[in-house]
This record gives sequence, structure tokens and C-alpha cells, in this order.
Amino acid sequence: IEELLEAYPKLEVLSLQGNRYFEGDMSSAAVKDAFRRNGSLARTLQKLDLTWNSIGGSIPKEIGNLASLKFLSLAKNMLTGTLE
Repeated sequence: IEELLEAYPKLEVLSLQGNRYFEGDMSSAAVKDAFRRNGSLARTLQKLDLTWNSIGGSIPKEIGNLASLKFLSLAKNMLTGTLE
């Protein structure tokens, strides 16, 4: 996840559903940085669909900074813990 978010800072739609080999850590520093209020991704990302992957970690509170987000799906992953 980290590499994708860093490589495309003006991304509007990220849909990687059904790719069970796609893995990463939602609570990594790079993901949190990408979701921060001042990041360009926080202003541009409208759809984030990561259903049916192998994503772990906890959902970072910074995901709430995605002001343009209209659709979010993190179902069927290996997320743990509570919303940070």
C-alpha cells in the first residue's frame, strides 16, 4: 500500500479488490503520512476499495482526514485492533 500511495499523490480512485496477494500494513507510517490532512491524497482520493486482500494492522485515525472520500471498503482483510 505504501508504495502506491507515495507514487500517486493525486490519486482519485484506488480499487484493488479481490487481490488476495496484495498485502501491507494499514498502520504503517507511510500510510498514515499519505492520509494526513496536509497531504495531496487527503484532498483527492474519492474511492478506496481494498476488499478481499491481505492487509493487516489497524485502521489509522488519519483515514478520517480524507476529505473527498465518498466510498471506503476494507472488508475481508486481516485488520486487527480498533480504529486508532
